[in-house]
Amino acid sequence: MAGQIEQKRRTNAWGIDLNYQDALGNWHKPPQTTIDAILNAIGTDDGDSKPPQRDSVLIVRAGSRRKLPASGSIVLETGETVSAHLRLPPDLPTGYHQLQLDGGSSPLRLIVSPGKCWLPKGLKTWGWAVQLYAARSWESWGIGDLGDLARLARWSAEELGPA
Repeated sequence: MAGQIEQKRRTNAWGIDLNYQDALGNWHKPPQTTIDAILNAIGTDDGDSKPPQRDSVLIVRAGSRRKLPASGSIVLETGETVSAHLRLPPDLPTGYHQLQLDGGSSPLRLIVSPGKCWLPKGLKTWGWAVQLYAARSWESWGIGDLGDLARLARWSAEELGPA
């Protein structure tokens, strides 16, 4: 019983459920080999009772001069290294970089976001978002296939016309 409580505490800390409910409402418990394989796949050691607690990601918008708790260096996606003295430099390129603070043990993932996607002026477009299994017909035996998608595309072009 104590082993089961320890396992539940350990798997819950890593976000692993020890049972699940299927589409028919039946509850299932995965075999121990599956739980062990999941813990092994995410890189836990037998002694790890919970994942390491750290803020490992910093997300900022391009041009941000965010204050930092210490000076450090930033390794850009290109491999170039940039210094950061208590603030992020305002000219950081968008992308996924590594921020290593002086005195810090592990680098932080630094994501520099443009804030929004670039769109050309005057762009007017539309389209369908279709779950293929939901675009079903009698020809596809009740579950959508590429033939159903082609029929939807033809109907859309003929009835709705291009924008």
